[in-house]
Amino acid sequence: MTLRIKDCKATPSSIRVFFTEDVNPDDATSPGNYQIVTPIGTTPQGIGSPKISYDQFRQAVFIPLSAPPISLVKDSFLGVIVNNVTSLSNDHLPVPPTKGSDSFVTRVNGGDDEEKDSRKVTRAVEDAVAYPVLTEEVGFAPSPLAGRSGAPSGGRGGTSLGQTVTQAVSDVLGWKIKPDDSKGFIGALNASFTCSDVDGHTQCTWTPRTYAVQTDLSGGITGAQASIYSRAHDALNQSLPLLDGLYPLDPEADAEDTAALKGVARSQLTELVNELGIAGGPRVSRVN
Repeated sequence: MTLRIKDCKATPSSIRVFFTEDVNPDDATSPGNYQIVTPIGTTPQGIGSPKISYDQFRQAVFIPLSAPPISLVKDSFLGVIVNNVTSLSNDHLPVPPTKGSDSFVTRVNGGDDEEKDSRKVTRAVEDAVAYPVLTEEVGFAPSPLAGRSGAPSGGRGGTSLGQTVTQAVSDVLGWKIKPDDSKGFIGALNASFTCSDVDGHTQCTWTPRTYAVQTDLSGGITGAQASIYSRAHDALNQSLPLLDGLYPLDPEADAEDTAALKGVARSQLTELVNELGIAGGPRVSRVN
């Protein structure tokens, strides 16, 4: 890490310089290593021979200016130049034009009061303890913290353990569970697990689906059929609103005939998509 000046604060009677690393105390407290420029653009001048102190914890030097060479005026800009200060790891200030030098420009604000800053920090901590931040746990399905759709948020009350288990089973089988469809459950279970006899006991292996969808139809569908069904279902959802928006261009067209034609088209599209989702594959004659 390269040693730099991290910050600088000035008042009409003092300057504080903060470094990025812990520096050598002898370098940090030597008055000859500091110059000031005010107004900005004028020739740098020394700071005299004040008694400089170094705070190792803050990595900062405090330079009192009881008799500064140039009066520091509040709200004016001040340039501070630091030379020949090295860190404990022997890093040097890198900025040219002088090797081992760095500079920083700050405003003489006269508003830096360490005791006042300490009181502000203490008051902020007290406020944080007296008025704690209210939070709530949130989550997304299938997390137990996720609430039901339309249910008010507020933690764990939105989702029961049974719903979490049902969602997990549905994710594994790739099939929407229906309590009254035991045949469909067995079919989805057989499609998801392969069982074999190993050393006198039955061992089942889960076969992840390459593509699985949850449908209201009996059983589960996977692979190419699931992909086609998903594409067809999305196309149907996009097509039906367009179908509803069709209207005749011929002013003399019969409204009942138009409605009947739209109804036939809607029925055929819907039946086609349903056929593609049948477990075991669609019936070719019906699709044709």
